[in-house]
Amino acid sequence: MNTLLIYIAKVAFYMAAFYLVYFALLKNDTMYRRNRAFILFSIFSSLLLPFIIIKANNPVGIPFFGKTLGEIIVYGYNNRSLAPLNELSGISYLKLFWLIYLIGFALFGLKLMIDFIELLYLIFIKKTGKSNIIKFHGLNTSGFSALGYVFINTRLTPEESVQIIKHEQNHIDHNHFPMVQSIHPYV
Repeated sequence: MNTLLIYIAKVAFYMAAFYLVYFALLKNDTMYRRNRAFILFSIFSSLLLPFIIIKANNPVGIPFFGKTLGEIIVYGYNNRSLAPLNELSGISYLKLFWLIYLIGFALFGLKLMIDFIELLYLIFIKKTGKSNIIKFHGLNTSGFSALGYVFINTRLTPEESVQIIKHEQNHIDHNHFPMVQSIHPYV
């Protein structure tokens, strides 16, 4: 098997293990800095742990009986017209993996561009005055913040709108969307 695929499988295994620890211990924790630190630690550890290899010929306390054979590869076909076991109708598994990966990357990139264009549309078409509050309708969300603006759904009551504006402005003030800092007051 290709070394890159083995590395990706190991990273996925470590990420899953860290996720289980997060889910079991930190899921309901309100200390967000600790959660973020654990998530960053998990990502970096998952990327580095596959490089650590511990070799042991005879583990301590476990008796070993028998003989060790070197790696032997046996192909079970005689006919030259059959494809090797690691190929699928002329396309190797690695090429198939990269093809699926690139198609997924292209689709998600296209979706990101469409969402960004919709966001810019809301900013330039729906913006009124110098306020950073933009009202919209038709989306399945009550409100969000992006690019230094607070977006509020028109179906909300005035009390709900004030609560969401305060919450989203807090996100802007703490630079949770790092592209643009807040320069306008929310009132």
